[in-house]
Amino acid sequence: MRIEKFLKNDKGFSILSALVSFMILGLALIALLNLMITSAVTGNFALRDSRANYVLESKIEELKTIGYKQLSELVQSSGGKYTGNSVVDSVYSVYWEVKQSNLQSNSLRIKVQVTYLSPDGHERSIERVTLKSDYD
Repeated sequence: MRIEKFLKNDKGFSILSALVSFMILGLALIALLNLMITSAVTGNFALRDSRANYVLESKIEELKTIGYKQLSELVQSSGGKYTGNSVVDSVYSVYWEVKQSNLQSNSLRIKVQVTYLSPDGHERSIERVTLKSDYD
């Protein structure tokens, strides 16, 4: 019986209940919009970081594909340290350094550093060091 009485009630919603409903809906939409903006910014950071890692690994592989003897000669002719720098996509500044390793004889120490600006304007930098031996 109560259900029938409720269904027969045709008064509708009051202005106050409609206003409260719209406020709740508005707050939910604001929260979703904020989530979308945060997601876009985070994605942009991740894209720059991934691209910097790609540039760094590409440079390491490029240097490692040079034969040990040829790379060692470049180090010797450069006064014990072969260095260079370049800019990729006008965003990533790449610096590399190859020198004789202190850890092993017949091996070279390759260091590559990539510096770039994050989307919020702060300078970020990543660096990797690897060895290239006469046996590679």
